[in-house]
Amino acid sequence: MWMEKRKRKNGTRYLFAERYIDPLTGKNQKVSVTLTSNSNRAQKEASMLLNKMIEDRLNKTKTNNTKLTFSELYDEFFKLKKKTVRPSSMRVYNAIGKILKKYFKDDYLIENINTRIMQDFFNSLDYSNEYLKSIKALVSEMFSYAVELQYIDRSPVQFARIPYKSKTIHDIQKTQNKYLEKDEVENLLTHLNRFKRTRPTARLAEFLYLTGMRIGEATALKKEDIDLENKVVHITGSIDISKGYKLAEKGLTKTDTSFRDIYLTDRAIKLLKTCLAENKIAMKGTETYNDRGFIFTTWSGTPIQVNSFNRTLKHAAPLVGISSDKTVTSHIFRHTHISILAENNIPLQAIMQRVGHKNSDITQEIYTHVTKKMNKQVLASLESLGL
Repeated sequence: MWMEKRKRKNGTRYLFAERYIDPLTGKNQKVSVTLTSNSNRAQKEASMLLNKMIEDRLNKTKTNNTKLTFSELYDEFFKLKKKTVRPSSMRVYNAIGKILKKYFKDDYLIENINTRIMQDFFNSLDYSNEYLKSIKALVSEMFSYAVELQYIDRSPVQFARIPYKSKTIHDIQKTQNKYLEKDEVENLLTHLNRFKRTRPTARLAEFLYLTGMRIGEATALKKEDIDLENKVVHITGSIDISKGYKLAEKGLTKTDTSFRDIYLTDRAIKLLKTCLAENKIAMKGTETYNDRGFIFTTWSGTPIQVNSFNRTLKHAAPLVGISSDKTVTSHIFRHTHISILAENNIPLQAIMQRVGHKNSDITQEIYTHVTKKMNKQVLASLESLGL
């Protein structure tokens, strides 16, 4: 280490420098740090800072000699992941991350995590097949990242298998319970429309039912997103509540395929006009009305909160005879919309495009499941054939 004394307008400064050999080029490189003193204490501090700078630079060039722990890989990967995905997706990944951190100790060296250890991890999980897929996908991505950066030679996830559960009668019934029949929806909406306090919930529920939109997409809608003349709604974002509902903003859509246009029925258009008119009245009649331009709001102008929306549905569902086997939340209207389109023989690809699904897993499950109406049609056809 050497020192260079430099005079500045604001006083004397001392530049401490050190050389090291870059293993990638074989050439000498220099690092430096500037301090205000040349005391023994300052020299020791400079030496520590320079050594840390050199160590950090050399670590970036290390390959499979790096003794990286699971905790270090996890932190590095998730820091990068956070920059590349939407907040809603990151919440899902963080939940999976907790499962990983609970099983793999922080000081595990990733080079020692082999296929056997990874298989034991998957064997220890007790989740739905869909969630197991999500867990493996994220773990695979994390260890593939380690391979790409040459921390390890091979991913331990590559040959590990998910112990999928075989389908049971209960699983088949669960598919039936993912959507409502038309009469169930109409009864629920009638009940919610009876009371002023639940009317905003009724308006939003009906719109989700008529369009198949996600609740975050619907609550992010503003007047400029609606083309009433051409009967089109432009879905360009999802509600961002990172600052709270009172300061909610329109954020990015869940996926790229979620960015789309949806054509509206006359019933949906009438519903939107009703909401806009009611908001206008509420705005004039309430001094504390929080006008942020959103369409589906409470009487105070705040976007409808998903938790409050779901609680209202949960309370109302049994009152109109909906089975307790059906989890009535905002998403059930989206699934119901898919089932209606399937009943009417709309092609799968067209349904996926309308609801903005990136993959067809959920859509396919509902699409291929025969509803009560289709069962009756099949029976009628068989009867007409004399079978």
